[in-house]
Amino acid sequence: MTVSEKKIDRLVQKMHEYYNSKDFNNLATVDFPPEVEYKSNGWLVYIFYSCLLDYGMRSQNYHNNLINTYHIYPQIFNPNCVIANFTTNKEELLSIMKNNIHPRYPNVAVDKWLNLSTELSKYKRQVVYYLD
Repeated sequence: MTVSEKKIDRLVQKMHEYYNSKDFNNLATVDFPPEVEYKSNGWLVYIFYSCLLDYGMRSQNYHNNLINTYHIYPQIFNPNCVIANFTTNKEELLSIMKNNIHPRYPNVAVDKWLNLSTELSKYKRQVVYYLD
């Protein structure tokens, strides 16, 4: 997959325009661990992971499970760590997900988690750079 920085910049610009014109009281929110600094690179990466498996069903339970999992296994929210430790050891990641996050489709969740980690690890800059 090829990533176009021009297209990313344009997309982010359009998102800023759209969300700046909206009342944020009506938008969905994503809970995150209190130790993750709001609008930091870690926060953005966490948001990517948290939205990945949120199908809107029992969403609050899902986000609570995700926050609890973050406290026990923060390494699964680090793309480089995921690639280094779980690419060849999917069973361990599957176990963490089944026993802590409880996604609807655990095997699909593992594949999505690994794919997202691979894509996020390609960025030489922090993800937050693309939102400035």
